[in-house]
Amino acid sequence: MKSGRMLAVAGLAAFATSSSQAQDVAGFDSAGVLLGDDVQKATAALAERGFAVSQIVEKYKLAPETPFVQALKAEKDDDTTRESVIVRFVEPPTQARAFLVWRSIAFKPGKAPTLQSYRAAVRTKAGNETYWRDPGYGPVEQYVQWPRNGKKRGGLFKMLDSLPSSYPNPCVVALGVETSDDAIRAKIRAPQYGKNGGSGPPAIPMVITPQDFCGFGLVVRYHVPDRATGLVTAVDMLLIDQAQTAEMALKRDAFLEQRRLAQIEAARKAGGKPVL
Repeated sequence: MKSGRMLAVAGLAAFATSSSQAQDVAGFDSAGVLLGDDVQKATAALAERGFAVSQIVEKYKLAPETPFVQALKAEKDDDTTRESVIVRFVEPPTQARAFLVWRSIAFKPGKAPTLQSYRAAVRTKAGNETYWRDPGYGPVEQYVQWPRNGKKRGGLFKMLDSLPSSYPNPCVVALGVETSDDAIRAKIRAPQYGKNGGSGPPAIPMVITPQDFCGFGLVVRYHVPDRATGLVTAVDMLLIDQAQTAEMALKRDAFLEQRRLAQIEAARKAGGKPVL
């Protein structure tokens, strides 16, 4: 999203009513991948759907002996679409589990569905959207949010029109994601607003959870260049476990700080004696 988009979201003129029937995020997948899948399960799910899958392996400078799979990158090109998928995994010391799936779909000529049919398909799979934003230009956005217990709550809510201190505990996840490749390099943080006088880091225009601090989110961004036809030429889809995102960042940073301090102490103990 471009800067200022988040504030625009807060000023939405209309809100869609969420489904009154609970929807379980544990059964919602993107490209076959479920949040919480390990590397093996996510790889198998993508391969089963015809994706060519490769691993992105990283090492921490402070822990080079502990390589980890940071992400899977998957691509597919068929008669209907060209697709790319990034699956991000929780980093050490926690066991690797999928916390983010970013999927980019481009439709080939003559294969583009209508915006109406795509919206209906997402509703059938995920339940009614938490909000729907169509400014009449640029991408159209559909967002489904589940709280931390994984069950989609029903009812109509209202997003407050002031940031940050007026928000009632939203979770703003600063992913900086514009493309699937950006999801590989995403730096994760989750400031909490509405507490301590709203004195968190400045708001960043990314994924917003209006209620149920740090739950699960699905954002679908539709590219509809010709509003007369209503055809969707491309779709960007982000599925994210926001609670796991924040927890991963905290545990990772604590792990690396412990390693840094241990290496400093080891270097001191291994030091030689003064030479006079």
